[in-house]
Amino acid sequence: MQTLIHRKEGEAPEDNKRSAAVELVYISDDQGGAAEGGAETSVVFRRVIQPAGEARFQVNGEAVSHADYLTRLEGVNILAEARNFLVFQGDVEAAAHRRGKDLTNFFEQFSGSIAFRDEYDQLAAEKAQKEDLARYMYTRRRNALHEKKRVSQQKEEAEKYQALAAEHRQLQAEFYLFRFH
Repeated sequence: MQTLIHRKEGEAPEDNKRSAAVELVYISDDQGGAAEGGAETSVVFRRVIQPAGEARFQVNGEAVSHADYLTRLEGVNILAEARNFLVFQGDVEAAAHRRGKDLTNFFEQFSGSIAFRDEYDQLAAEKAQKEDLARYMYTRRRNALHEKKRVSQQKEEAEKYQALAAEHRQLQAEFYLFRFH
């Protein structure tokens, strides 16, 4: 933590009795903002690094634990663990030089979506499995419809054959009767 406190060149960290603090004032509009009759509320987040190197956290002047501090930051959509709370030196240049999967991993880490990667992979696998099942069922349905159509055509051909055979027998009977007279 002491490395976050600026000191002169050549000055040892033990000689440095300075502390540092960062304060963030988050102002939110409740029910439409002050211009529309709503109330503005503000939350003051403060992080102090003591000369001994330990960090203290405060919300609205009240000392809180590190976990509570992070929870309250997340409550206003600031993900300090995702490194989007502060932009570190070199991060912009390093991001510009990233390519492909490395760039994707960087954005996932930055946005906090990397925490949902395992769940996403599981759901993507389930989706692929369901799509395969849907394709299989569609193919089965299509084949069943083709089979039904083929059987229907065979039935029509059989009925047509039966009708022609009956007509042939009747004409043959008439022919023989005509011949006998």
